[in-house]
Amino acid sequence: MTKICTGLLLFFSLLLTCNLATAQSANEKVDISSTGIWVAPGDGQEREKNFPVHVSHLLREQPEAQETLRKYNELERRYKLGYGVQSVETTADIGDTITINLYNFEKTEGRNPIFDKVDMKLMAAGNLSEIWVEIDELGPEKITQKSIDLMLKALEDETSERSINPGNGIIENNRMLFGDPPDMVDNSGKVKVYLANIQDGWNSEDGGGYTAGFFYPADQDPSNPNSNEGNIIYINTYPEVYTDDRQADPQNSLSTIAHEYQHLVHWRYNKLNIFQNEGQSELAEILNGFDARPMAFLDDPEEINGGENTTGLFRWRTDDADEVLKDYQRAGLLHSYLSERVGPYNAGRLTQAPREGRRGYESVLTGEGIAWEDFLTEFYVANWVNDKNIDKRFGYDLPQFRNLQASNAGITFNSSTDTDWVRNQKVTIGYGGASYANWFGLRNLEVEVSKTEGIFHYLISREQRDSKPSIMPLNDYIKLNGTYELITLVSVNTARTSSRANSQTFGLTANWDRTNLAEKEYLYYTDVRFLTPLIGESDTNETVYSLRITPEYDGNINSVFFNINDRAESITGEGTLRITLLTSQSYGVGKDEIRIPADTIAYNDVAFSNINRGETHVSVDVTAWAVNKDEDYHVTFDIIEAPEARLEFLLDSGICSKYNDFDGETSPVCQERYNYQEEDEEYSNFYPPRTVINVGNQPNWTFYNDRHNILAGINLLYPDDSIDDQKGSDPPYADTFELEQNFPNPFQAGTTIRYNIVDDVPVKLEIFDVLGRKVQTLVDDSNQEPGSYDIEFDGSSLSSGIYLYRLRAGDFVKTAKMTLTK
Repeated sequence: MTKICTGLLLFFSLLLTCNLATAQSANEKVDISSTGIWVAPGDGQEREKNFPVHVSHLLREQPEAQETLRKYNELERRYKLGYGVQSVETTADIGDTITINLYNFEKTEGRNPIFDKVDMKLMAAGNLSEIWVEIDELGPEKITQKSIDLMLKALEDETSERSINPGNGIIENNRMLFGDPPDMVDNSGKVKVYLANIQDGWNSEDGGGYTAGFFYPADQDPSNPNSNEGNIIYINTYPEVYTDDRQADPQNSLSTIAHEYQHLVHWRYNKLNIFQNEGQSELAEILNGFDARPMAFLDDPEEINGGENTTGLFRWRTDDADEVLKDYQRAGLLHSYLSERVGPYNAGRLTQAPREGRRGYESVLTGEGIAWEDFLTEFYVANWVNDKNIDKRFGYDLPQFRNLQASNAGITFNSSTDTDWVRNQKVTIGYGGASYANWFGLRNLEVEVSKTEGIFHYLISREQRDSKPSIMPLNDYIKLNGTYELITLVSVNTARTSSRANSQTFGLTANWDRTNLAEKEYLYYTDVRFLTPLIGESDTNETVYSLRITPEYDGNINSVFFNINDRAESITGEGTLRITLLTSQSYGVGKDEIRIPADTIAYNDVAFSNINRGETHVSVDVTAWAVNKDEDYHVTFDIIEAPEARLEFLLDSGICSKYNDFDGETSPVCQERYNYQEEDEEYSNFYPPRTVINVGNQPNWTFYNDRHNILAGINLLYPDDSIDDQKGSDPPYADTFELEQNFPNPFQAGTTIRYNIVDDVPVKLEIFDVLGRKVQTLVDDSNQEPGSYDIEFDGSSLSSGIYLYRLRAGDFVKTAKMTLTK
């Protein structure tokens, strides 16, 4: 999707590039203070928000669009034709002009659209497409013939190397994947791309969301006075193709054309819900080789879980711009995983599915012998593991997702701090959502989960020092003997219950032994942030940042994290970031002596599509990233094989020293982290800089003026002998007898009843109607052990009303009521 770039930013980027290119030796320090641009993550005052908005699914609900669809379906039934009306082919020559009706989003209110009259000129034509441009948008500072020709080449002839078929253009790729669009009003077989300045209220001063492009269904109805009569995709020229400070670049709009073309094809079938329709359009972008959205939703456990939302997996939050971006991410990733499992062309057939929702997916999955429950559960396992070398089900071949990985579990247990059992912890998951529960550093784990309709579980375990995890389904109970660095329970809600509820709850019980494995986060920066761009390799320039680390323990690095500026322009191009662990060596003399990278130990490559604005964590192979106590190492960041790619890294305000204090005083943070000693007068006695930079094709390294540090760090796994290697306490049994309120209550079919018992006693749990007639006995045990118990009650065969449930446990008797509604 397009990212807006201001002239100020371009100017300072060029200025900084010149500064970097001249820094060739250790005593020439790079000064970033002249950039003057920095945006801290989450800083609402400074943060710029310019983002594209897709509106085709909203236009589909307009009365004009619905009436057009009704006519199309009527003609299809009447003539039993798949292409609607076959009218006379319309043709046009280069240079022809027309006047069109252009939807005005700024003036339209409610369900009565407003249109502008706009003069268009045919500027390019191929066998499959035509490109028309608003006459007022033609010119050297706007849309040029060169940019139009490049766009036509991408539409007709070729796509990127990451495309499903680089030898085809976008139109042919999409036709092979999704099918042919409708052709009610002309028989040309061409898709028309209209480049025009769509009025949507966006301006460069205020920024915000803008209309990237759209398909308008009423164009298929020649009797509609607002119809432009054809298979048309509208692209916003400003700011999608150009801005006041950026020359026209067709690349910015090509992904939108791929996206909207799928909407055009789907309109012909019109069975999928919004989530599925948008997921297919996101897949169209990915399979044509464009970048995927950063999958920020994977770092949000509540977003993955789904919770109590009303539509479960298929929720679509059109009223919240930030939230709907997560819906786009979720839909795009799920449909990309569908492509991995059934192949891209089978995944494309979903556009033509006869049913929406789960039934639509099953129409594609069943032919490949894949059950819906397995597909959805394995999707969340793949998002955590992402390694097809373990199992082809659990990873991605698509280059946009090869480094994707969820890592933020909603439930975490750490052996060094959590010593006891987990008993009957309740976990609620929305329909189509998942829960990740993590245990770190433990031995001999026992896990038991209660059986709940539609919830499936996998256990992912990695023994200490192993590079690859083991993955296995979990039915209800398992015991793993051995010492483990990490165990993850993946639980997925694959179905609504018979009561049509969107969330399900299961109970989790676990027991484990402690180990001495510990984890430590190393930070090498203060909290004040500036930005500086990391620029991709070219013939004349390359930048590499290096963070020096000095672990205080023998151990293994398991993840690296860094911070990217929080605005749209901070990630530019289709690049790959290489993160490398190296040994360290001394360079320079005296006060200019610094430590620089030497020999490579290991590295990880991360696609830009898997880098977040704000903080990104990258998991690495713990066996390869081994380090020794009190030795210096370097972690370097550089962009490979992408000359035009660019990342805006955040840096701190500089190392505190005698010559650079913090607001006139020594910062306590700086004093702790940089070992500043006020009595030292010699410059060389101050703690040396952590971050250095390499510029151009020279082997030399330097450090920034004021010794700024890159906002990055590592997580280290190491043995901590201070941790007592002992078994945790016994399960936390209740101190008193108790019968709790059932949950949920009221309920539509199923509910859970929890009770606690203290002694070995006879236990009976029974259900009665309001007349005192016994309906069912749930528990009848002559000698039940102490503990907390959850009992599932299925009331689907009963009529609505109030019911009583009674617990007898020895001398303890208690009755409560519950409400069944249908």
